[in-house]
Amino acid sequence: EALSRQSGQLLNIVATVFFGVFAYLLWKDLLPALSKLNDFEVWSYTRDAVGEDGGKTLVDVPVSLWRIIQSIFIAVVAVVAARNLPSFIEAFFLKRTSMEPASRYAFKTVAGYMILIIGLIIGFNKLGVEWSKLQFVVAALGVGIGFGLQEIIANFISGLIILFERPVRIGDYVTIGDQSGTVNRIQIRATTLGD
Repeated sequence: EALSRQSGQLLNIVATVFFGVFAYLLWKDLLPALSKLNDFEVWSYTRDAVGEDGGKTLVDVPVSLWRIIQSIFIAVVAVVAARNLPSFIEAFFLKRTSMEPASRYAFKTVAGYMILIIGLIIGFNKLGVEWSKLQFVVAALGVGIGFGLQEIIANFISGLIILFERPVRIGDYVTIGDQSGTVNRIQIRATTLGD
């Protein structure tokens, strides 16, 4: 059932891509008009660059409306790819290998998160948000995690341990306290039991 649903989603994505290519070929003469969106500067940021004398200089880089649209498009593509591409990889490539089902599931889950993270980093770089500028946000997040989000981070790390060490696999019947059931899904944040 899951494979059928994922195949249907994959067909929808392929149809959407073909529609996008067709729309591009149909409207490619109008695309130069979108260059006008490059003239609308929303904000600018400074970045280090190499000057003519070989030294470092600061350069103002404008962020236009066109770059914001590109960033949103990259983020949407990353979310769609993170949901569907790992299932496609599993269905067409990993099932032909000698990997165990639990290893394939772990690979599929981590691949989805990696696709999402890489897509979001590329989208944020389009807007001028670099890792060096996020240092203080990450430090504040570390303090927040230390105080208020300990349980969420503990669940996240536990999910990674379950995915990679595989003490519990999909299809195993487990008992936790007074709850018993079959493991249906293992994710980084939670493991789902069913009857």
